[in-house]
Amino acid sequence: MLPTHGIDQSASPAKQQVLERNQDAHNKEKEEEDKKVFGKGKLAEMIVRRMS
Repeated sequence: MLPTHGIDQSASPAKQQVLERNQDAHNKEKEEEDKKVFGKGKLAEMIVRRMS
């Protein structure tokens, strides 16, 4: 099977979970970097903005 770009919609549920977990880990790393750069106040502001 050839690798596809992005999340493969036909992937098995288990594979899907792994892909999502990898994405979550990546997002957490980004948040950690954001904390270092902006400090906590700015980070909270960014999270609120991202959710809305």
